[in-house]
Amino acid sequence: MVRACIASLDAQYGADAIVRKIFVVDNDSGDGSYEMLAAAFEGRSDVEVIHAGRNAGYAAGNNLVLEPIIASDEYDYVWLLNPDTVVLTGISDRVHEILMRPRTAALGACLEDPDTTPQCSAFRFPSWLSEFLQAANLSFLNLWFAKWRVVQPVPDAATQTDWLAGASVVFKTSALRDVGLFDEKFFLYFEEVDLFKRLAEAGWETWYLPEMRVVHHVGASTGISDDRRRVGEMPEYWYASRSYYFSKQHGTLGALWVDLCWALGRAVFLSSRYLLRRSDTAAVKCGRIYANSPLTRSWRASRWARNG
Repeated sequence: MVRACIASLDAQYGADAIVRKIFVVDNDSGDGSYEMLAAAFEGRSDVEVIHAGRNAGYAAGNNLVLEPIIASDEYDYVWLLNPDTVVLTGISDRVHEILMRPRTAALGACLEDPDTTPQCSAFRFPSWLSEFLQAANLSFLNLWFAKWRVVQPVPDAATQTDWLAGASVVFKTSALRDVGLFDEKFFLYFEEVDLFKRLAEAGWETWYLPEMRVVHHVGASTGISDDRRRVGEMPEYWYASRSYYFSKQHGTLGALWVDLCWALGRAVFLSSRYLLRRSDTAAVKCGRIYANSPLTRSWRASRWARNG
């Protein structure tokens, strides 16, 4: 998939079409990927394959390349691409026009399934209300409070949005220099939400452009979207990232309020489940939400400290 991604870049951007450098970070995969990729691109001065030496997550892997880029003035933009993406379009005049706007910090592409079905990739920031709506999962509530839901309908025109899926984002290096890079306390998930939140608070804009198209094989890197996984199963690091995000944005009391709103929404869903004979396919589990709450984590830390 990494080779296919780079081949798609080669197809869209010839050597003389754009000044570029491609960095591939191997997060200590341990399966021979680094050696394979290093051999595949040996002799290409525009491709650098980097061995991270450890798997510290998405944020740390990207920061490994972003830090020296931001420290220099060599590049005006950096395009983050997941290894499970294939670029379908070049950088159009419209892309240039939006990127050149003084307050544009980031631009996201239309992510697609291999059959060209658009994926949701432009979102609203999560809040206590969006957590309640997600847990309750009632169509009339989702309709009434549609603009507060995290997942929004796929836009059919250039749209300013809160945050973008990290699978394909072009960042302006000056914006990253202004607010900082990814918070490496996130292993995976919510790190891009946190970064876009900081950009928005600093007055930067984030845009989604549907004519910029990228195929995204969802979950190919993590296996989370693999059909062989049980319905509703989420990894432990998703819960840890969620809890850290809300604690960072709203403080301990604010994060607890968000968890309470989620629990209220869950209670609404469970009540409606028996009344409306609904099946339960929730991806988020109550016990794991509260196992990762700020109070639980604080209690664990104090207990470990007492036990030496």
